[in-house]
Amino acid sequence: ALGVTAYFWLPALSEKKFTLVDSILTKELANYAIHFVCPQQLWNSPWGYGGSVAGCVDGLSFQLGKLDIFIVLLALIGLFIKKQKSKAFAGFLFILFIFSIFLTTNYSQFIWNAFSPFWYIQFPWRFLLFAGIFSSALGGFFFSTIEQYIPKKIAIITLLVMSGIFVYQVRNDFKPQSYLYLYDNHYASMSDLTWRVSSMSYEYVPKQTATQESALHTTELAIDKNDIPSQSFSVVSGKMNVSQKENISYRKTYIVSTSQNGILQVNTFSFPGWKVIVDGRQVRYNDTNRLHLIQIPLSEGMHIVEVIFANTPVRTAANTVSLVSIILLIGYFLFNKNKNYEKKR
Repeated sequence: ALGVTAYFWLPALSEKKFTLVDSILTKELANYAIHFVCPQQLWNSPWGYGGSVAGCVDGLSFQLGKLDIFIVLLALIGLFIKKQKSKAFAGFLFILFIFSIFLTTNYSQFIWNAFSPFWYIQFPWRFLLFAGIFSSALGGFFFSTIEQYIPKKIAIITLLVMSGIFVYQVRNDFKPQSYLYLYDNHYASMSDLTWRVSSMSYEYVPKQTATQESALHTTELAIDKNDIPSQSFSVVSGKMNVSQKENISYRKTYIVSTSQNGILQVNTFSFPGWKVIVDGRQVRYNDTNRLHLIQIPLSEGMHIVEVIFANTPVRTAANTVSLVSIILLIGYFLFNKNKNYEKKR
């Protein structure tokens, strides 16, 4: 799994140092230290439509469920009466369940402090997902235990009744708080995407981009609506006539006619991997500006400018690892399939 997915996680880990992710996701509002779950919230936590905040009163529920906890306790009793191979596995699941719960509370902060990769999980309550899986498996273990001591029909009825109770206890959680009478273009308009949506997700912009302190005393980009470009390029200086031929995420092509030396700006953040080719030759570009955008010096005349996002050595290596892993995986299954076929013959 690590090999097949290396194309994604290896560059992400090695190149995050070029972005704002460390300062925003691990040190400010998404800091794990302010998102621990209070133990009482696991037992009772009102359903809400807000977000996770510091303290024991959040805008969303962290309740594991009274019935879930009850079932896990019953499964624990089953560990002492059932004599089967699954008993050891169920005990292992119980340990994992307890450990998952432990990681959601501030009692585990010493682990989070010591193991920095955990910081990118952001919210300790995400481990409730694992607790839910383990509690479900332990519930299955409990019903397989009682099935040996009571008639099968009664065990099935008990299972159906308990399932019904599970659904009934969360019946109110399926009701929306309110309705928003809005159309698709409210959320999919270019102005909304380039301003409101972008202002909420900027932790992966280059760290050289100008920032400022927000009203909440957190980091935000020093960008206002006037900085949002209407096209993919801008003329910083000189008299240029620019014709855009291609504008996709990883490649941009322009034909530029300039009557004097000037600077063409591509309104894309500079990041390792971007290269600029002018008239078939790769040239150096400048990115030491307030928003760390790509700026290309051009001499007088007609030019074909290509801006291409290419692989860095890390990305190439990661892609190679993923490709080799996929080939090995296919080879492994084909080999086993052939081996099993020979045995049958």
